[in-house]
Amino acid sequence: MKIELHKITECGFYERGVSVPLYGQISEWLPAFSRWVHGRASIVGTKLSDEQEVYCAGCVPSASGAGLKLWNGNPSTDSGVAYISMGESPDGMVSASEQELPNNSIAGWPSFFWILPDSDLIVTLQHTGRIRNRSTAMPQFRDYLSAYLKTASPYIEREVQHNGRDVQESLIRGYRPLQGGSVRSDLWEKGGTQVIGVSKSVSSRRGADVAPCSRCAKISSPGLSVVFPIGE
Repeated sequence: MKIELHKITECGFYERGVSVPLYGQISEWLPAFSRWVHGRASIVGTKLSDEQEVYCAGCVPSASGAGLKLWNGNPSTDSGVAYISMGESPDGMVSASEQELPNNSIAGWPSFFWILPDSDLIVTLQHTGRIRNRSTAMPQFRDYLSAYLKTASPYIEREVQHNGRDVQESLIRGYRPLQGGSVRSDLWEKGGTQVIGVSKSVSSRRGADVAPCSRCAKISSPGLSVVFPIGE
């Protein structure tokens, strides 16, 4: 398993030209996000954007934050998933085949995260076993949680418009703090992270925890101990 440590550099709703969010820090809305995930009828209901084929396949709250599993969808056709042989020659005559998928299935690959809001840290877990992640999927992670803030979070204020006798449309008017207040439609949602530590491949164990310190962050459990040096 390859492990990376990321510092949250931006998160929330911002006024134009201001570097500090008015509200929307991850510690505020992470419990609501977990409830939203568990309130979906199926994993299909966790997809937040037509432009992003990403689903939430699990969110497990803990005293220090939450564990998150995203499912990153692969492009597929009506006949299944396309693939080519590793032994093909790159001469322009490579032929692709298609593997049929079971009904009601989503081709893709998983990505795993520990979210530690009090420390503004995200830990990515990149498996190196039978199912290998192609990346830590941090861009997908940032885009997914940004889409949640903009389209499904408790900050949203909606209004219902009647388009004809039987058709109703719910539109987003703007955003307001969780504690109440005026609705703002002129705010910018931002989310950003920065890599501050990368481990070598290590074997994993259940029950691991993360304990940040001033110059390092240590991930430890029985049989596993990983220390990340944190640069200035």
